[in-house]
Amino acid sequence: MAMMLVPNREQKNIKTCTISNKEKYFSDLVNLEMSLTGRIDSLFVNSFILESVQMIVNSITLFEQGYFDAAFYSLRQSLELSTTMVYLSNLDKHKKEEKLKDWKDQSKFPQDSHMSEFLKKNEIIFSEIALLLSEHFTILENIKKKLNKYVHKQGFQTFYVMRNNPFQLNIDKNEIVQEFEEFLIKCIGSIGIFRLAIDPLPLLLSEHSIYIRTEYLITESFSKDFLDFYIGRENCEKLKQTTQYHFLFNEIMQIAPKNEFTTYVVKDRFIDKEKIDEILSQSELLSLAELTAVFICSFSDKISLVYADGIFDIFFSSTKSNRTNSSWDSKEFEEIRKYSKSFNLSFDNVYISKIQVHQRVYFFEHNNELNENEIQLYKILEASLEH
Repeated sequence: MAMMLVPNREQKNIKTCTISNKEKYFSDLVNLEMSLTGRIDSLFVNSFILESVQMIVNSITLFEQGYFDAAFYSLRQSLELSTTMVYLSNLDKHKKEEKLKDWKDQSKFPQDSHMSEFLKKNEIIFSEIALLLSEHFTILENIKKKLNKYVHKQGFQTFYVMRNNPFQLNIDKNEIVQEFEEFLIKCIGSIGIFRLAIDPLPLLLSEHSIYIRTEYLITESFSKDFLDFYIGRENCEKLKQTTQYHFLFNEIMQIAPKNEFTTYVVKDRFIDKEKIDEILSQSELLSLAELTAVFICSFSDKISLVYADGIFDIFFSSTKSNRTNSSWDSKEFEEIRKYSKSFNLSFDNVYISKIQVHQRVYFFEHNNELNENEIQLYKILEASLEH
C-alpha cells in the first residue's frame, strides 16, 4: 500500500478546551507548596507534596490540550502520592526505613487501596481524621472509581474516537469541563487534608493567636480562602477536634504572644527601624540570629539588609537598598567571608560589612560607608554577643 500523508495526524480526535479558572487553581496551589513539614523524621514528605502539586498542574495542562485521560490519570496520581506520603510518614522508624527503601528501589510496595485500609485500621491520627471527615472520604472514593474508569478506558465515553466524534456521542463540552473541575477541586482539597495528617500546622497557623506564638517555621499556613473553598469550613472545624490539633493548640497557647513588630521580624524577616524599642521589649522571644539582626539594624539608618551566615536567612529592614543587582551568589559571600577586612567592603554599587557571633558570620549591606563611630559600635556588639 502506498504511503499516505495525513496532515496534522497528531491532532485527529483531539479537542482542546479552556479552564477559565486555571490561574486561580495555579495560585491556590501555592498554599500546598508552602505547607512543607518540618518533621525531622519525615522530611522526605515534602517531595511528595511538591510532586502532588505538579501532578495537579499537569492535569490542568493536559486537559486543556485535549488529553483528558492523561489529565484524569494525573489527578489520580496526585491522590496516590498523598496516600503514600501519609503511609510512609506514620510507620515506626524501622518499618519506615524498610518501606521507604522498597519504594525508592521500586520493589514490591502496597497499592493505594491497601495503604488506605492500613491507615484507617492502624494509624491513630489518620483514622481519627477519616472518621470525622467520613463524608469527604466517601466522596473521594467515588471520585477515585470514576478516575479509574477513564484511566482504564471503560465505556465509550472514555474513547477519543467516540468522545470527539459528533456522529457517535453527543457530549456537552461544558459538562466535560465541569466534571473535570469538580474532580480537580476535590483532589486539591484532599491533598490538603492528607497534608494535615502529617501535622496540623497549616491549619493551626491560620489561627492568629497561634501564628503570633510560633517561631520561624518552614511551614506556612493555608489561607482562609483555600481552607473555605477546597476543604470547607465544616471540615476544618472537624479537623480542629482531632487529638493532635488539640494537643498542639494547647501547647502553643502557653507561649507568650509576640507583638506586631516582633512578629514581622520572626515570620517575615522584616525589621521596622522605627519600632526597635517595641521589638527589643520582647528580646527573649527572638532567636540569637533574629536578635543580632535587630541590633545590627538599630545601630545605623544606613543598614538595608542582614544576611545571617549567607543568603539562606536574609533580614530586610525599613531602609530600602540602593543595590542595583537584585540577585545573590553564595560563592560571593564565601569570598567576602575570607577577607581580613570586615567593614565598608564594596558590594556592587553599595557596601557590605561583617561581624562574627557564635561562629556565624553576619553580613550587613549598607547604602553608604559606615563612619568610625558606627564601626566601633559593631565591634562592641560582636564582642558582647560572642560571650
